[in-house]
Amino acid sequence: MITLMRTYSTLQASVDGRRQVADLSRQLNQAGEEATTGYKSDRFRALGSRAGEAMATRARLDRLESFATINATLDRRLEMTGSSLGDMRASLQTVLDLAVPSTEGHAFTGAQLQAAARAALDQVIGQVNRSYEGVSLFSGVANTVQAIQPYDTVNPASGLSPRGMVETAIGAMPVDAAQANAKADALAAIFDPAAAGAATYRGTVYNGAARDAAGKGMSVRIDEEEVLDYGVQADDPAFSEMLRGLSMLASVDISTLDNQAARAWTSRAFEALENGRTGLLSAETRIGAQRRQLEDTMESQAARVTLYRQQIDSVEGVDPYEAATRLTQLQTQLEASYAITARLSKLSFLNYM
Repeated sequence: MITLMRTYSTLQASVDGRRQVADLSRQLNQAGEEATTGYKSDRFRALGSRAGEAMATRARLDRLESFATINATLDRRLEMTGSSLGDMRASLQTVLDLAVPSTEGHAFTGAQLQAAARAALDQVIGQVNRSYEGVSLFSGVANTVQAIQPYDTVNPASGLSPRGMVETAIGAMPVDAAQANAKADALAAIFDPAAAGAATYRGTVYNGAARDAAGKGMSVRIDEEEVLDYGVQADDPAFSEMLRGLSMLASVDISTLDNQAARAWTSRAFEALENGRTGLLSAETRIGAQRRQLEDTMESQAARVTLYRQQIDSVEGVDPYEAATRLTQLQTQLEASYAITARLSKLSFLNYM
């Protein structure tokens, strides 16, 4: 009887050993990746029918994280806006304080008031023209331009500077209270944000965007179903009143006027400044309310982000102990395979002759 025996050559054994080593190396790399990241290396293959659930959860997480980034930037912008409004009120207060006699009974002089008003005017214009990350705070959607034209700089759109516009409207100095009130009325008309024409607040002083037909400025979606109307624009009456009052005092040395004219002029200027200060305070209050709404939304989103990450971890994650154990086992197997493959590669028929 003839028996056929299938032989297994040392060459074939060596080749199979190398294949086994390659396969174990691949598995070891995957196990190392899982142990390092905490997630399955081939997530969707491992999840099977649950892959759709994981993809949907990740999509919701990505949207939430996008909102979180946008909202954090918006919160910092609103914080700076509120701070700038506070700085403007402080600048106005330095001028308003000059109208009140000190405890020693000394009142301001016309020259002192005029100098203080001009300094405050330049300071306030700089504060209104502040920007955050290159975006103007008070220009509305036209956020790449300065909100307010510098006082002595000609506006190309109108061919006038704010100072020239004011001085043209005032003309000759008022000689009595009636003239002072008439000239103050003329300035109030051109500083009205709704006035049209070149020699107006909107035509020469304010460079930002107009509000829409509903009177709204900027808005942004801060969550899937939530839109926030935010910010303050320098076409708000608070800004025009503030700048009108400072311009009146910066343009006229009241010590050169008749007492009745000086009293009327100063009274109208300070009325405008008080209106501006009150309006700025209201704007600060609105900014605070907007930040509160935004912070509530951000807190809710942070909680949802945590929940979605936990869901993803439960679906895509691997047990750290299991991953470490598997890594050790594969390392041991690979070391054994290396040893066997090395021994097989050294076998030769000549060793046994």
